[in-house]
Amino acid sequence: HRMLETRALRERLGSKTVIAAVATATEGLSALERETFDIVLADYRTPGMDGLELLRTIRARKLDMPVILITGLGNERIAVEALKQGATDYVIKEAGYWELLPSVVERAIRASYVKRRIEEAQRRTAALQELVQTMSRTLDLQELLQILVRKCAEVFRVERATVYVPDRDLERILDVVTYDASLGRPDLLQSLRGKRITELPIRWKLQETFGPLIIPDATQSDLIPAEIVESLGLRSILAVPLCVRERPIAALFLSTAQPNFFTAEDAAYAQLIAEHAAVVLENARLYQEVRQRLFELNGLYEIARLFGMVRNPREVYGELTELIARLIGATRCVIATYDPTTRTLRAELPGYRVEDVLAETTSYVVSEELQVFWDLRTRGPFIANRLEEIPRPLQPLASKFGVENLLAVAMLAEGRTIGVIYALDKPGGFTPEDARVLGIFANQAAQVIQSARLYEEIARSEEKYRNFFENAIVGIYRSTPEGRVLMANPTLARLLEYPNVEALLAVPAHEIWAHPQERELWRQHLEQHGTFEHEYQVRTRTGRRRWVHDVARVIRDAEGRVLGYEGALLDVTELKRVEAEREAMLEITQGATTIVDLDELFSMVHQALKRVIPVENLFIALYDAQTGYFHFPYFVDQYDAPPPPLRLEKTATAYVFRIGQPQRLTRERCRQLVEQGELEIVGTPAACWMGVPLRTPRETIGVLVVQHYEDEQAYTDRDLEFLASVGNHLAVIIERKRAEEAERRARERLARIYDLVTRFQRQELFDHAVRTLAQLFEVEYALLGVAEEGGTRVRVLAFYSEGELRNNFSYALRGTPCEDVMSRAEWCAYPRGAWELFPEDEILATLRIESYIGAPILGSDGAVLGIINAFGKRPRAFTEADAHLLHIVGQRIGSEIERLR
Repeated sequence: HRMLETRALRERLGSKTVIAAVATATEGLSALERETFDIVLADYRTPGMDGLELLRTIRARKLDMPVILITGLGNERIAVEALKQGATDYVIKEAGYWELLPSVVERAIRASYVKRRIEEAQRRTAALQELVQTMSRTLDLQELLQILVRKCAEVFRVERATVYVPDRDLERILDVVTYDASLGRPDLLQSLRGKRITELPIRWKLQETFGPLIIPDATQSDLIPAEIVESLGLRSILAVPLCVRERPIAALFLSTAQPNFFTAEDAAYAQLIAEHAAVVLENARLYQEVRQRLFELNGLYEIARLFGMVRNPREVYGELTELIARLIGATRCVIATYDPTTRTLRAELPGYRVEDVLAETTSYVVSEELQVFWDLRTRGPFIANRLEEIPRPLQPLASKFGVENLLAVAMLAEGRTIGVIYALDKPGGFTPEDARVLGIFANQAAQVIQSARLYEEIARSEEKYRNFFENAIVGIYRSTPEGRVLMANPTLARLLEYPNVEALLAVPAHEIWAHPQERELWRQHLEQHGTFEHEYQVRTRTGRRRWVHDVARVIRDAEGRVLGYEGALLDVTELKRVEAEREAMLEITQGATTIVDLDELFSMVHQALKRVIPVENLFIALYDAQTGYFHFPYFVDQYDAPPPPLRLEKTATAYVFRIGQPQRLTRERCRQLVEQGELEIVGTPAACWMGVPLRTPRETIGVLVVQHYEDEQAYTDRDLEFLASVGNHLAVIIERKRAEEAERRARERLARIYDLVTRFQRQELFDHAVRTLAQLFEVEYALLGVAEEGGTRVRVLAFYSEGELRNNFSYALRGTPCEDVMSRAEWCAYPRGAWELFPEDEILATLRIESYIGAPILGSDGAVLGIINAFGKRPRAFTEADAHLLHIVGQRIGSEIERLR
């Protein structure tokens, strides 16, 4: 039969079909673990184990391949059992069965192939979603590149993934980030950093295709340098450019030691990843550039502030050197001025952390050899991160100052060198970016020094002043006491979102102030003191509000009359936002250590959030896992009243709690979630709603929500991130406060119970017992009574009902939770729905009691004397500690009942 089967299969599947025949089941299993097959044909009576046992073994060893069971038994039970154990099909040995076998095998292989493709597509889709989520959590470019290469190596199951990042001009390789699962030669790939891109043949191929490129066998291709192919053992390569607006920003290379590894489907999937990654990487790069520009602007602002002060040059050296050292992370900094007549550089006092004695005695003549060292016009900034890199004529000075590394940048003013800035001893050494930044600041610092030296000359030179005025990084203005803007520079027009300076000059000054009444106070202070440095809000042409830092001075005539005001504005909106967030978080942190009461703490958090975002409507929902209800310990709203505990199964609050992710919901997004069945609108609909989970390291305990009823753009994604960080912080505080409150209440309980059982007797004991229990359990009712009439009724000795005491009445036990307590002689509790569980209990039904806890009153001989319980109208979870407290009181009551008898 085997010969007939083999012949039929080769005729149908082709002569090149590999068919491995084994004699026993053990040999077959070893072959399956050693090699990969498309299908397994197993005889039911395989030596060593029957077909069903073989199927079970294959499944147990997780050998994922189709199995067709062949048997001479026409037994339906065996067929069903084989399919249950994972067989793909079942063939009975009957006359001519081998002619049917090839079509069954083909169908099984096709089905297995389709299944594997579906599973692979699902795996890649999940991996892409995970990649998108992971890359969305950071804006650090290096971290994003590491995530990309690591995830791509995992998704494509390759040994190596590498991203090459070019410079902005696409001339050289700026960075190389690789993930090498085989721990090969990453240093070899790193050697490509700084290499000219035009030297790499694959660059032209990628530029030609402008899409994924598959190299089936790198050993047969001249697109990759042979030394890299040989050293890393490269065979199959998939390369795909990462482009933004048809401009490449990086290239992703996937490689493996197997030839012909990648398919067109892999290329399409890699292209999809590349398109998403390109956008994320470009956003991260832009974000870092914006942060760097903001950092530089802050420094330039400081220099601009110095620029506005008329002082002796020596008075600004100290401030300039400290500012420069802080900006680039240098340990020390000194400025040397240049005298062109003597060609001498002289260190100026004071320097930042440079001894005055050293600076006073330091000067040297600039030789031709040193000219290229500090002259920005010929060589640009100079970096020496090792002592041997410092020019020989400067070695004595470097030794005198104890220099470990340095960055030198010439200061140019009007095309002339006026000095050199020396930044010294940066931990880890100076970088080209430090040189670029210092190059920018050097020119500005030169302007500061020149303005201090030549203030009178600059005041007479309108052309020079106009050049600075037009190109300043701050908005400059001049206005009259009546509020007419006489002069403004383009920077100010852009800051206030006007199309040009002329449009800005047509607007009265008081319309630019967000709070016009503040201008009068500003004017009075300015005229009284002459200068005023102040921060306030302005209103742009589009209605947006921005924070500005204003350095202003008053202009007077020879007689002292006020002619007008002039000053410079710097946009500090982002800085104010960061400061407001920091102050809010600090206030919450400090409040958590000083405020004991949670209600007071929530109010303080509300006030702190007002510093940053609109929070006219805010509430905190805490989840009780035992009752399934949300409680609202803090609720402030313009329209809705604080709700009682609710389940909130289909609300936005429950949605955030369920998915565990911060959400910003607009009216449109709410509508979509309603259509999807995720939400049901509860309460007054908000124009913009924002909720974040209150998440501790162990669990999510609730949701923090703010909402705005008018403005659909009231909140941004940044607001959501900030609120999420507050929510995480607040959750930990709540958890700690709850623990502290639980400990305080436990001490209070013990004190009150001790007082109860030791101070009172007779009816006074009974009355105090029910009142104390109701207060400790925070319920409306508590009751204790003794059994009578053969244990069918309870005579009430004391009943606490919403502040009032009653006694001397009885009720039937049948159909009440008290019956369970007394019949079992143990405590029982019902956290919610008690009145529905015991509809025959008139007291529970009448009062619509939700929560109930009860314990038996036992005599000295262990007999049940009566019942003691507490119950309320709200759901409440009860614990073993609550039951223990009831038992303590019950024992004392039992003793008193026996004594009175």
